[in-house]
Amino acid sequence: MIKHSRAYLLSQEILCRLGTDAFPLNVFLAAKQACPLPVVFMTLSEYRGRIQIQDDLLVKDALCVCRPGRGYLILYNEKQSKKRIRFSIAHELGHIMLGHLEDGRTEISGGGLDDYTYFTMEGEANTFAGNFLAPPILIDAVVRATGRMDPALLANIFYLSQQAIKEYRLEDYRNWKQQSPHALEQTLLARCRQSLYLYRTTAARRRRTNTRSAPSAGRAPCKQKSGGNELPCNILESISTPTDAPRSARYAEATNCSPGNTATSAGRWSSTRVPATVSVPAKRRCPATP
Repeated sequence: MIKHSRAYLLSQEILCRLGTDAFPLNVFLAAKQACPLPVVFMTLSEYRGRIQIQDDLLVKDALCVCRPGRGYLILYNEKQSKKRIRFSIAHELGHIMLGHLEDGRTEISGGGLDDYTYFTMEGEANTFAGNFLAPPILIDAVVRATGRMDPALLANIFYLSQQAIKEYRLEDYRNWKQQSPHALEQTLLARCRQSLYLYRTTAARRRRTNTRSAPSAGRAPCKQKSGGNELPCNILESISTPTDAPRSARYAEATNCSPGNTATSAGRWSSTRVPATVSVPAKRRCPATP
């Protein structure tokens, strides 16, 4: 059983509600579509350039500011790696969707939290983010297709760091294997089969091309049936950038974490005005998992 099951199920419900059919997920777009109120993303340097803020404002990964009834401002540290930024945005989205910012005791509201509640909320947000970016049922589909657990391949498909895959996603996956898939997950898998199949066909084309150009002196590669076609074993290995043009463009868009990716949402906040100050409590936020 996955820890923080409420956060885990909510992440799968939102993916289904958004009609997600491909990964890696464009987390900026998904956050704007999922949130009930407008969301603005802003880099920390951009915020510093616009607002006179205190020098003690420390944002290692990301921070969400709530304007009740108006919307949310998510500040993120653009100096972090793109993969860590994606996780941090999903982490803050988890806080929003789980209702953490509606609690009068939360740090962002200035009330403060006891340690137990604080770390529970952080754990829920991490669980939400991890399963939002890499659903266990899709990890299972990749493992079944390859016949092995390949952290490097999974990191490429879902655009996460190998450390995050090894230390966090695989733990959730092992716990998930002890339960039956939820109906929401079955729906998600059905929608994403085609995008996962593109990985298989791309890898197969590369494998066949490499085999023709540089025949091995050893035995012939193992073959297996897949949808009526013969494909080499380990059909998902050694993928860098998909050769399918539409998917390659979508992959680039989903993994883009530059400030330009936030331009569309910036105008939506203009009518509510960016808050002039952000209060940071004495107890720092727990850093998001990469």
